[in-house]
Parts: sequence; C-alpha cells; structure tokens
Amino acid sequence: MHCNPVFISYMHITQKEATLYIIEEKLSPEVKTYLEENGVTIKSYNKIESDIKNVRQNIQVSPTLNMNFLMLPAIRAATVLTPDIR
Repeated sequence: MHCNPVFISYMHITQKEATLYIIEEKLSPEVKTYLEENGVTIKSYNKIESDIKNVRQNIQVSPTLNMNFLMLPAIRAATVLTPDIR
C-alpha cells in the first residue's frame, strides 16, 4: 500500500546507543535526519541477524513480540530475559 505509515523494523537499544534496523527507503529524509540528530543509528533491516549474533550482553525480548522465525538462531546464542509484566 503506497501510503501505509506502518513499517517493519527491529530496534536494538542499549544504555549507550539505539539502532533502528529498517529498509532505509521507507524513511523520508526528514525522519532520517530527525532520528540521526537524536542519536539513533540507522542500519539495513537485513543486518540485524548478524549484529544480534555478536551481542555480548543479555537480551530482553518483549513478551508480546511477533518475531521473525529467522531471528531465533541469532537470539538463542545470547542470554534472553523476558520481563514479567503482570
């Protein structure tokens, strides 16, 4: 759909940085500039799998997450914490 404002992405957030994995063509120049000015690194959507495999800290996964099946091997290599949201 041409004017659909929804996009598929991943967000990796640490205490020091935030990275948005997205098909960059989905971002307008204004949005891209805004994110970069606010400290968000933008990377290719396809780079998330290799980057997550290299994470050396615990990963917290949202209990409501709908995860891409191809991401499972990547996150299995890390310690995954699921928050209790009762």
